[in-house]
Amino acid sequence: MLLLNMQKITYDIDPARIYMVGWSQGGFMSYDYAISHPEKIAAVVPISAGLTVELDELPDNFCNIEQVPFWAYHATSDAEVGFGNSISGFNAIIDNCQPTVLPKLSILIGGEHAIHHAFFDLSALVGGSADPVYDSRFDPYDESIYEWLLSHSLLDR
Repeated sequence: MLLLNMQKITYDIDPARIYMVGWSQGGFMSYDYAISHPEKIAAVVPISAGLTVELDELPDNFCNIEQVPFWAYHATSDAEVGFGNSISGFNAIIDNCQPTVLPKLSILIGGEHAIHHAFFDLSALVGGSADPVYDSRFDPYDESIYEWLLSHSLLDR
Protein backbone atom coordinates (compact mmCIF):
# COMPACT_ATOMS: atom_id res chain seq x y z
CA MET A 1 0.00 0.00 0.00
CA LEU A 2 1.84 3.02 -1.35
CA LEU A 3 -0.04 5.56 0.79
CA LEU A 4 0.86 3.70 3.97
CA ASN A 5 4.55 3.64 3.02
CA MET A 6 4.45 7.36 2.24
CA GLN A 7 2.81 8.13 5.59
CA LYS A 8 5.45 6.12 7.46
CA ILE A 9 8.21 8.12 5.78
CA THR A 10 6.54 11.53 6.07
CA TYR A 11 5.23 11.35 9.65
CA ASP A 12 6.60 10.08 12.93
CA ILE A 13 4.53 6.88 12.93
CA ASP A 14 5.10 3.91 15.19
CA PRO A 15 5.15 1.03 12.66
CA ALA A 16 3.97 -1.37 15.37
CA ARG A 17 0.78 0.67 15.87
CA ILE A 18 -0.75 0.99 12.43
CA TYR A 19 -4.50 0.40 12.48
CA MET A 20 -7.00 -0.06 9.70
CA VAL A 21 -10.46 1.39 10.26
CA GLY A 22 -12.89 1.49 7.37
CA TRP A 23 -16.54 2.34 6.82
CA SER A 24 -18.62 0.70 4.08
CA GLN A 25 -16.28 -0.03 1.13
CA GLY A 26 -13.36 0.94 3.37
CA GLY A 27 -14.56 -1.70 5.83
CA PHE A 28 -14.64 -4.33 3.09
CA MET A 29 -11.10 -3.29 2.16
CA SER A 30 -9.98 -3.56 5.79
CA TYR A 31 -11.00 -7.24 5.81
CA ASP A 32 -9.02 -7.83 2.62
CA TYR A 33 -5.97 -5.96 3.87
CA ALA A 34 -5.96 -7.83 7.19
CA ILE A 35 -6.07 -11.13 5.28
CA SER A 36 -3.31 -10.14 2.83
CA HIS A 37 -1.02 -8.19 5.18
CA PRO A 38 -1.57 -9.19 8.82
CA GLU A 39 2.07 -8.40 9.58
CA LYS A 40 1.53 -4.72 8.76
CA ILE A 41 -1.46 -3.76 10.92
CA ALA A 42 -1.94 -3.99 14.66
CA ALA A 43 -5.78 -4.12 14.63
CA VAL A 44 -8.72 -3.69 12.27
CA VAL A 45 -12.18 -2.14 12.67
CA PRO A 46 -14.61 -2.59 9.76
CA ILE A 47 -17.84 -0.57 10.09
CA SER A 48 -20.98 -1.35 8.06
CA ALA A 49 -19.07 -3.87 5.95
CA GLY A 50 -18.35 -7.56 5.52
CA LEU A 51 -16.27 -9.98 3.50
CA THR A 52 -15.72 -9.35 -0.21
CA VAL A 53 -16.13 -13.08 -0.99
CA GLU A 54 -18.79 -15.68 -0.33
CA LEU A 55 -18.18 -18.00 2.63
CA ASP A 56 -17.78 -21.03 0.36
CA GLU A 57 -15.10 -19.14 -1.60
CA LEU A 58 -12.80 -18.05 1.24
CA PRO A 59 -9.23 -17.66 -0.03
CA ASP A 60 -6.59 -20.12 1.12
CA ASN A 61 -4.92 -17.37 3.15
CA PHE A 62 -8.17 -16.29 4.88
CA CYS A 63 -7.01 -17.37 8.33
CA ASN A 64 -4.16 -14.86 8.18
CA ILE A 65 -6.81 -12.61 9.69
CA GLU A 66 -6.65 -14.63 12.91
CA GLN A 67 -3.44 -12.77 13.78
CA VAL A 68 -5.15 -9.38 13.70
CA PRO A 69 -7.33 -8.12 16.58
CA PHE A 70 -10.69 -7.42 15.00
CA TRP A 71 -13.78 -5.46 16.10
CA ALA A 72 -16.62 -5.06 13.60
CA TYR A 73 -19.60 -2.70 13.98
CA HIS A 74 -22.90 -2.71 12.15
CA ALA A 75 -26.46 -1.41 12.53
CA THR A 76 -29.58 -3.52 12.05
CA SER A 77 -31.36 -0.89 9.91
CA ASP A 78 -28.52 -0.58 7.39
CA ALA A 79 -30.26 -0.56 4.00
CA GLU A 80 -26.99 -0.36 2.02
CA VAL A 81 -25.07 -3.33 3.46
CA GLY A 82 -27.08 -5.79 5.54
CA PHE A 83 -25.79 -6.39 9.06
CA GLY A 84 -25.72 -10.11 8.27
CA ASN A 85 -22.53 -9.37 6.32
CA SER A 86 -20.72 -8.43 9.53
CA ILE A 87 -22.11 -11.46 11.32
CA SER A 88 -20.94 -13.73 8.47
CA GLY A 89 -17.43 -12.24 8.51
CA PHE A 90 -17.21 -12.57 12.29
CA ASN A 91 -18.47 -16.18 12.19
CA ALA A 92 -16.06 -17.03 9.35
CA ILE A 93 -13.14 -16.08 11.61
CA ILE A 94 -14.55 -17.98 14.61
CA ASP A 95 -15.57 -21.08 12.60
CA ASN A 96 -12.53 -21.41 10.32
CA CYS A 97 -9.58 -19.95 12.19
CA GLN A 98 -7.95 -19.93 15.60
CA PRO A 99 -7.66 -16.22 16.42
CA THR A 100 -5.01 -15.25 18.95
CA VAL A 101 -7.35 -12.49 20.17
CA LEU A 102 -11.06 -13.30 19.99
CA PRO A 103 -12.75 -11.04 17.44
CA LYS A 104 -15.49 -8.70 18.58
CA LEU A 105 -18.73 -7.71 16.89
CA SER A 106 -21.11 -4.95 17.99
CA ILE A 107 -24.58 -4.84 16.44
CA LEU A 108 -26.45 -1.58 17.03
CA ILE A 109 -30.23 -2.03 17.17
CA GLY A 110 -31.69 0.41 14.64
CA GLY A 111 -29.14 2.80 13.20
CA GLU A 112 -28.49 3.35 9.52
CA HIS A 113 -25.56 2.68 7.20
CA ALA A 114 -23.77 5.89 8.17
CA ILE A 115 -23.11 4.97 11.80
CA HIS A 116 -19.36 5.55 11.61
CA HIS A 117 -19.54 9.10 12.99
CA ALA A 118 -21.21 7.82 16.18
CA PHE A 119 -18.34 5.40 16.76
CA PHE A 120 -15.64 7.94 15.99
CA ASP A 121 -17.12 10.66 18.21
CA LEU A 122 -17.89 8.03 20.92
CA SER A 123 -21.60 8.93 21.13
CA ALA A 124 -22.41 5.27 20.31
CA LEU A 125 -20.63 4.05 23.43
CA VAL A 126 -22.89 2.32 25.92
CA GLY A 127 -24.29 5.21 27.98
CA GLY A 128 -23.28 7.69 25.26
CA SER A 129 -25.31 10.62 23.98
CA ALA A 130 -26.77 8.56 21.10
CA ASP A 131 -28.48 6.35 23.73
CA PRO A 132 -27.48 3.18 21.84
CA VAL A 133 -28.94 -0.29 22.32
CA TYR A 134 -26.87 -3.29 21.26
CA ASP A 135 -27.84 -6.84 20.34
CA SER A 136 -27.00 -8.76 23.52
CA ARG A 137 -25.87 -11.80 21.53
CA PHE A 138 -22.78 -9.84 20.55
CA ASP A 139 -20.38 -7.37 22.14
CA PRO A 140 -21.58 -3.99 23.36
CA TYR A 141 -19.58 -0.94 22.33
CA ASP A 142 -18.44 -0.40 25.89
CA GLU A 143 -14.85 0.70 25.38
CA SER A 144 -13.55 3.67 23.39
CA ILE A 145 -12.53 2.58 19.93
CA TYR A 146 -9.33 4.58 20.43
CA GLU A 147 -8.41 2.88 23.71
CA TRP A 148 -9.14 -0.53 22.18
CA LEU A 149 -7.00 0.17 19.12
CA LEU A 150 -4.13 1.52 21.19
CA SER A 151 -4.22 -1.57 23.39
CA HIS A 152 -2.93 -3.55 20.38
CA SER A 153 0.54 -3.52 18.88
CA LEU A 154 2.40 -5.70 16.43
CA LEU A 155 4.95 -6.18 19.20
CA ASP A 156 2.32 -8.10 21.20
CA ARG A 157 2.15 -10.92 18.64
